Amino acid sequence: MCCSRIPGRGPAATILAAAALLLPLPSAADALRLGAAFAAALNHDPAYRAAAHALEAARQNEPIARASLLPAVTLSASTADVEGTRRFPNALGQDVQTRLEYASPQASLTIRMPLLNYDGMAGVSQAQAQTAAAQEQFRADALDLVERLAGAYLQLAAAQETRRQLVVQVDALQVKLGQTQRRTTQGEGTQVQLAQARAALEVGRGRLVEADRQLAVARDAITRLTGLYDASVPALPQALLPVPLQPDDLDGWIALALQWSPRLRQSERAVDVARAAVRRQYAGHLPRLDAVGSLSRAESDSTANIGQTTSLRSFGVQFTMPLYSGGGVDASVRQALSRQMQAEEELRREREELLLDVNRYWQAMRGAEARVRGLDETLRSSVVTLRGAQRSLEEGLGTTAEVADVRSALVEVERQLLQARLDHLQARARLQLRAGLAPLEIVTDIDRAWLTGVSAAQEEAKR
Repeated sequence: MCCSRIPGRGPAATILAAAALLLPLPSAADALRLGAAFAAALNHDPAYRAAAHALEAARQNEPIARASLLPAVTLSASTADVEGTRRFPNALGQDVQTRLEYASPQASLTIRMPLLNYDGMAGVSQAQAQTAAAQEQFRADALDLVERLAGAYLQLAAAQETRRQLVVQVDALQVKLGQTQRRTTQGEGTQVQLAQARAALEVGRGRLVEADRQLAVARDAITRLTGLYDASVPALPQALLPVPLQPDDLDGWIALALQWSPRLRQSERAVDVARAAVRRQYAGHLPRLDAVGSLSRAESDSTANIGQTTSLRSFGVQFTMPLYSGGGVDASVRQALSRQMQAEEELRREREELLLDVNRYWQAMRGAEARVRGLDETLRSSVVTLRGAQRSLEEGLGTTAEVADVRSALVEVERQLLQARLDHLQARARLQLRAGLAPLEIVTDIDRAWLTGVSAAQEEAKR
């Protein structure tokens, strides 16, 4: 059984989630491919889903900022019931008092259209840069999901293979213990050798228990990322290397990273945001021009106009020029300039770290390739040694314990070869991730590594 889905999760409303529909979904009969795990993680991983919502929120910055450059229409209405008395002298000089009781409804419609608004224009530029930065952040979050998932996936592959190899080693140690017991019974062995064989078997069994624990932890990590449980990874070919990456030189990867790295591009957008902030703060020194129109209607708006209706229409231009604000605008400009220089230095730091990481992962990938090739030759030699030990046993010149020792050594070489292959895949994936390649492209590249078959040395070992 490959894996099952934990219920209660809905699809993520993101572009990558839609693209993930092209990836195969896991079935109960097949081992879990990374592409299927990635498709599940897009819909399940809370960090990625939160990033999708953060991007959608950031996209609202631009329409919010653009609203300051568009007409603003305000409608206000009110009514009041007036009660009171009015006193006044009549023609004879006598005080007269009358009671007042009337309604005073009022309504007005005001339209303000910005004609010249430097603050609003700088705000729109800043919002556009913020949206672009948020998009690059979302790309980085998607690549972060691939990195976390690929790490967990390779860890599960290593845990599965480690357990398989330990099972072979324990079986070999059991054979060796049986051989030692028979030799001791026949007087050809010693109690020390018997004790050593038993101790080695117990150590092997302890390692197998630890391997079971590591396998459970690795499966739990996949579950938390994808919502799938009981996951198993197909066996990884240990000796063959995937098709070489393109470009095939360090300079080519550096050029790709400088062009596509989302972290670097996000830092570039942060500089754009800071520059727009400087312009926006400087707008505090600049004038503003608005066209203002209004339409109002009022009934009985005062005691002198009881029973009268007043209708007014007006249109004009309002000019505002800041003269002095206590030095606050100048301080805000200096503050924005400092933040701009901070963003520029952070961009330079990100560029240097990017070049360092690309070089590191490139060298790690090439070093792992060399180890894989060297260990593949060692594996071929170990296979020849095993076949020689088996012939010696068949001809009566060797023992079962000797064959078990050679087989254990072969398993150890296979373990080292597997680790070198996993190190190579991890460095290869990190190089692509740091360069900013598309997540689906990286996932497909890792999946392709599982389809290359087995080496000639492994085929010979099976025979």
